[in-house]
Amino acid sequence: MVSAIRYWSLAFKILEEAVDKCAERNGLSRSAFGDMVFGETGLDPYLESPATYWLLHWQLLRRPCLATTWHFTFFKFNRSEFTAKELTDALMAYKCTYSPEGVLTRPQT
Repeated sequence: MVSAIRYWSLAFKILEEAVDKCAERNGLSRSAFGDMVFGETGLDPYLESPATYWLLHWQLLRRPCLATTWHFTFFKFNRSEFTAKELTDALMAYKCTYSPEGVLTRPQT
């Protein structure tokens, strides 16, 4: 659960990696965007406005995009209707163009 919260906080660019050079370890700190929205005097610290959800989704797909499947689906796939299998097949083919050594494999169903 904690790793999922970490991943999505980084993907939405609310948090950012902070490098403590003295301790030689990485930590997390709130990004400027995270401060602007969720800080003590933030625009929507309790996530009450629907506009904040739109802003978060824009941040999610902004470069660098850590949500590869979302980026592929909205910017590369270009289909308005599709099945889960069609999306999975297209995503696997896309992955093979960038990582042909087969690091990822399709889950067996």
